[in-house]
Amino acid sequence: MRFCAEPRAYQAGQIIFRIGDLGDELFLIRAGIVRIMLQLEGGRRYNLTAFGRGDFFGDMAFLDNDPRSADAIAVVSTEVFAVSRARFDEVVRQHPNAGARVFALLSRALAVRLRYANNELRAAHEA
Repeated sequence: MRFCAEPRAYQAGQIIFRIGDLGDELFLIRAGIVRIMLQLEGGRRYNLTAFGRGDFFGDMAFLDNDPRSADAIAVVSTEVFAVSRARFDEVVRQHPNAGARVFALLSRALAVRLRYANNELRAAHEA
């Protein structure tokens, strides 16, 4: 991943991306905290989750190249590595095993997140 990762820094409160933005980047958090927020009717916002060092976000656009589905905001000064899907694909053409490994790890992490989301939805509907 280091061959296709670009270091970036964001200040506390800075928008990393907004819902509807185009982008193909996956972000790996080196330091800091990023909050993922949904915009709701009437200007309300819903905090989906927060990610910290060692976590990643932006995975949906990285995988499907559709517009961003939520806002990502740096909670504190945050450092990330931005991995462009286009650049990642170039590297994978030269190192296919690396690509397979990254997608296996990404799939596992997303499965864990989906199970957690399912439990949250179940708890909300049973309350």
